Amino acid sequence: MKGINDDSEKSALAGQSVFDIIKADHKNVMALFGQIEASVDQERVYLIEKCVQELLLHAIAEEETLYRKLRVIDHFHQDILTAEVEHSLIERLANEIMSSSPDAELCDARLIVVREFVEHHFFEEEQQLLPAAQGLIDTSTAISMGQEMLTRKAALEADGLQAYAGELEELLGEDEDSFSPARDGGRASPAVEADASDDGFDKVTR
Repeated sequence: MKGINDDSEKSALAGQSVFDIIKADHKNVMALFGQIEASVDQERVYLIEKCVQELLLHAIAEEETLYRKLRVIDHFHQDILTAEVEHSLIERLANEIMSSSPDAELCDARLIVVREFVEHHFFEEEQQLLPAAQGLIDTSTAISMGQEMLTRKAALEADGLQAYAGELEELLGEDEDSFSPARDGGRASPAVEADASDDGFDKVTR
């Protein structure tokens, strides 16, 4: 499945700073949540999968670029730990959405919860963490990190995120009629690969 950014949008981000790319990701994810609300049937299935994939691509690439840079700075250490915990919760909520039938009331409830949680996380990041980090990271480094983030997202998307599948399979269990996370150690992130059924999300290849 392709990410939300098409080729022209990705080209527009080339040369942008890591801060600009993070904000663009935030905007794209929130736009997808809005599109999900107005969608039905297979379009809804597709948009939910797309939103979950974009969330996970963003979280992993952000942690491996900006968070890694800030984690070693004493002033940011606790903030980064908190943000990483929030990412883990978002990933779990996202995977729980994918374990639901897309037309079930439980899926709707989970979408509401994850949207509110994600919106709060994005707001705090843009109002606090990013401005503080911009004061410490020079423009050249920020642009270099931005390109690293784009490259990492592209590689993760090409791999279907499988290298980062993890512990949620044990937490959520398996349901043959729904999307379930793969297991390959480390972080929890689903691989999105087309094998659509009429009544559920795409299956994961292990």
